[in-house]
Amino acid sequence: MSPVAVPPLARSVVPALAAGAALVAVPTAGAAELVQEWDLSEDDGNFRSDGNKLQWEWGPVASGPGTGLGGASAWATILDAAHLQSADDTLQLATVDLTGTTAPVLQLDHWYALEDGADLGTLEIFTSGGWQAAEPLYGYPPTEASSGGAFTGQSGGWVTHWLDLAGLSSTGQVRLRFQSNETVPLAGWYVGAVTVWDGDPVPPYLAELTELEDTTLLGTPFPVEATVLDDRGEVSAVLEWQIDDGAVQAAPMTAQGGDRFQAELAAQDQPDRLVTWWITATDEAGNTSTSEPASFRVYLPAPRDLQVPAGRLIGTSTTLSWEAPSASDPVLSYEVIRDGADLVAEVEDTEATVPLDNTLHTFEVAAVFDTPAGVRTGDRSEVLGVAVTLPEIDALDPAESWQGTVVRVAVTGETLLLEAGAVELELGEGIEVSAVDVVNADRLEALLSIADDAPTGLRDLVLRSGEVELVRESAFQVLDGSWAPRLTGLDPEVVEQGSHVTVRVRANTTLEELPVVDLGGGIIVESVSLEEPDLLALELAVSNDAPLGLHAVTVDDGVQLLDGVSLRVRDQTPTAAPVCGCGAGPAGGLLGLLGGLGLLLRRRRPA
Repeated sequence: MSPVAVPPLARSVVPALAAGAALVAVPTAGAAELVQEWDLSEDDGNFRSDGNKLQWEWGPVASGPGTGLGGASAWATILDAAHLQSADDTLQLATVDLTGTTAPVLQLDHWYALEDGADLGTLEIFTSGGWQAAEPLYGYPPTEASSGGAFTGQSGGWVTHWLDLAGLSSTGQVRLRFQSNETVPLAGWYVGAVTVWDGDPVPPYLAELTELEDTTLLGTPFPVEATVLDDRGEVSAVLEWQIDDGAVQAAPMTAQGGDRFQAELAAQDQPDRLVTWWITATDEAGNTSTSEPASFRVYLPAPRDLQVPAGRLIGTSTTLSWEAPSASDPVLSYEVIRDGADLVAEVEDTEATVPLDNTLHTFEVAAVFDTPAGVRTGDRSEVLGVAVTLPEIDALDPAESWQGTVVRVAVTGETLLLEAGAVELELGEGIEVSAVDVVNADRLEALLSIADDAPTGLRDLVLRSGEVELVRESAFQVLDGSWAPRLTGLDPEVVEQGSHVTVRVRANTTLEELPVVDLGGGIIVESVSLEEPDLLALELAVSNDAPLGLHAVTVDDGVQLLDGVSLRVRDQTPTAAPVCGCGAGPAGGLLGLLGGLGLLLRRRRPA
C-alpha cells in the first residue's frame, strides 16, 4: 500500500511538553500507509458509546465548534448542549485488525471545552490487565490547572494528537473516556475524525522557542533557539523570517546537542520594521511541523509627554515641549511634524516654536539617533491636537483711494490683540502711514498719505502687532490720481484780518455729510452748511493776527481729506481821510484835528 497524505484540514497540533509553545502542523504521512480512516462527518464509524450517562452521541453538531471537522456531523458528549455532570462515559472505536501492521499509529482529530483540571478526557487501551490510561505521543497538553495528565481546559479549535498502537491487535482495544464532576458544565468533547496509519505519520514537535520582544537594537543579529523532538529518527530545522511584507529569508538551524537547535535572525539596520519569524522542522519520514508565526518590532523610541502651554492659544505660532526618549543611542536632534506630513521644525533642544495657520493642527515629534547602523529617525510621539484661535484681518475700509490723496482707513479683525504703541502698518511703495490709533484690541484707524507718483494697483496689507505679523493680500488699491476727489473753487478767494465772512467752497465730488473744515491758524470755522451736494458754505472769523498769505483749505469728510484750493488772508484796508475845503482859520484847524482823531479811533477799534 502506497503512502497516502491526509487532506489539508484546519487543525493544529497542541504542544504537550511545554506550556505556551505553539505549533501548526499538517501531517504529511511521508513514510506511513493508511490503514483505516473514519470520516465521522459522514457516519458514526460503528463506534460504541457506554457509561453511566450514555451521553456520547453522533449527528449534526449544534453546539461547541458548531460543525463537524469535514462536514456537519461528529461524535460529541452532547451535540446541542453542554455535557452532563458527574459523568463517566466512554466512546470505543470499531474493530480493525492490526496484526498485519508493523508500526500502527492512531491519529485523533478532536475539539474540546472542559472545566480546566476538573473535567477530563483521556485515551485508554485494553490489555491483559484490563482498560488502562494511555498517553498520546508527546504527552497531553499542560494547562494552568493540569500538568498534562488528560485533555482538559480549552483546545482552541480542532487539534490533532497521535497514539502509538504498538502491541495492540485491534483498534477495538482503544476508547475515549470522559469524566466530569458535578459543577460547571461546558461544551464538552467532540471527535471529528480518527485515522490509523502504519509507519510514521507524526510530525516533529517544537517546544521552548526563544521569545523575541520588541527591541531598539539596530545592527545586532538575533539568536533563536528551540527544542525539536520527534517520536522516531532524526530531525532538521530551518529558521525563516520576513521583514514587513518583503521576501521570506531562511537560515538552517544547527544542532547544539540533544534536541536543541540554534540559528541567527539577521541584524536589522533600519528602525520601524516588523520582523515575523517561524521555525519549520522536518523528520526523516518527511513529516513537517511549522511553529506559529511570532513577531517583534525593531524601532527607536519616541519622545514623551509632548505638550503645549496651558490655557487658550491665540497667535500664529506656539511653543511645543517634550521629554527626551529613553534610549541607549545618543539623540542628535528632533523633527517636529505638523498634520502628519509637514516638517515644520528641526531642533536640538526639547522644545520648538511651530507655525500655526488654521484653527486645528496635529503635531508629532521624532528623535534623530546616532546608531551603530548610522543616523536614523525614530518613532513619532503620540499625536497632539492643538486648537488655536488665530488673528485674522477682516477688512480695510475704505479699500481704495487715489494718487495724491490723504485717506483715513480703519483696519478690523478678530483676535488681533492690538496694543497701542506696538502696531505697524505697511502698504508698500508710495504710501506713508501716520497717526495710527488703536481703538480696541480688534480695530485701529490710520491716516494714509498716497504720493502723487505712487504706483497704481492692488497692495498687500502687512500688520505687525507685537510678535504677530499678518498679511492680507490685495487689501488696498491705489487709483489713478487724475480722478481723485478735490476742492475746485473758492469764493471769495481773499479775506482780511479781523473780518467775518462767508466763503463758499466747491468740490468735484458729492459730499453726503457735513465735513470738518480746517484753514490753519488764525481762521476759525464757525459753521459749515451744505448748500449743494458739491458746495459748502463756511462762516469764518479771521483774527486780527491771522498769518498773512495763503491758507490751504482742508475738508475732512471722515474718509478723505480734500484739498486743492487756498484762501488768501491780507491786512486790513485803511480808511482814507476826507478832503476838506475849509480855510486855514481856527475853525478849519479844529475840524482837521477832529477828523484825524476819528481816524485814529477807527484804526484802534477791536475786530
